[in-house]
Amino acid sequence: MATILERNGGYMIMVSEGYGLNGRQKRKTMTWRPDPGMTKRQIKEALNTQAVLFERRVRTGQVLDGHVTFGEFVNGGNTITLSRILRLKRSFDMRNCSSASSLRSGISGWTSSSHII
Repeated sequence: MATILERNGGYMIMVSEGYGLNGRQKRKTMTWRPDPGMTKRQIKEALNTQAVLFERRVRTGQVLDGHVTFGEFVNGGNTITLSRILRLKRSFDMRNCSSASSLRSGISGWTSSSHII
């Protein structure tokens, strides 16, 4: 859930990203300013839309900052690498499904007892 604070004619949207390795809460923020001439209702609707979109970007990892510790980099890097490997493996398996079945039948035919010397 996003927290919205009014600041100097704009609004600060804050989303918690969980807790860091040091036990402190990791927060991401953005500032949104309404266009001049917007009514209070338009501001409220647009602000809620921006908060939902920002929260979604934070949850999917699209919001980055330059404050990454080595431990976070290593843990995050391994997760990303593993998920990419699994995705590539799945797509490779799906593309080569017919090739894999013909390869398996060829291997099983080769290892049958009739081919052993």
